[in-house]
Amino acid sequence: MMPLIKQIIDLRSKCHGYCESFKQQISDKKELEAAIGCFGMLFNKTTLTLELLSHYYECWKTPRNLPQDELTIIQKENAERCMEAQKDMFIGYISAIEYSLKQILVANRLHPLRQQCEAIIKKRSNHKIYLGDIINLSTDSGIIRDKLQWECIIDVRNCSVHNNSIAETNKTYLLGNRRIEMTKDTMMKGTLDFFGFLSGLALNEYAAWLSGFINSLT
Repeated sequence: MMPLIKQIIDLRSKCHGYCESFKQQISDKKELEAAIGCFGMLFNKTTLTLELLSHYYECWKTPRNLPQDELTIIQKENAERCMEAQKDMFIGYISAIEYSLKQILVANRLHPLRQQCEAIIKKRSNHKIYLGDIINLSTDSGIIRDKLQWECIIDVRNCSVHNNSIAETNKTYLLGNRRIEMTKDTMMKGTLDFFGFLSGLALNEYAAWLSGFINSLT
């Protein structure tokens, strides 16, 4: 449990670090205010998750005098709560990032990426643009180099939000030394730090996108 809590502490510190770094880079660019606000939202979501996990740790760090079969059941339920708390954080991360990307594009109305998004919106009956659209266009325009991580993040988010974490297709992602498998009609499974890892990945990918976008303004 402590390695998991340390992971979330490190994630929160990274949110703060990115926020301070980008503040210095874009202090004179009012049209990028939403970018800084996003890091604040991510910091708060991470803090809430840290508080929840710390609560569970305090509840269970002292051994309980219970039969082993009862302990096994309770430990399993506790692990599921920890996973749920991290899943909520991950979903919140992606919602905040998607909202912020859209707000950045709204504020930069002359940027080619915004104009490309508007062209897609005009063709759709629902007049909406989605995170996946922005990422695809960002890759095509060179703002980001690789969208594999984003594809994994978006697939897991959509599966978690819309389908109770049950995959609709068979997919495998290899991200460094991490293998993420999605099997059709089967609930996703992962280690206790699964959603914490994906949240950290999303944070890094958002920072990389923002750096690429800033460079495209010069």
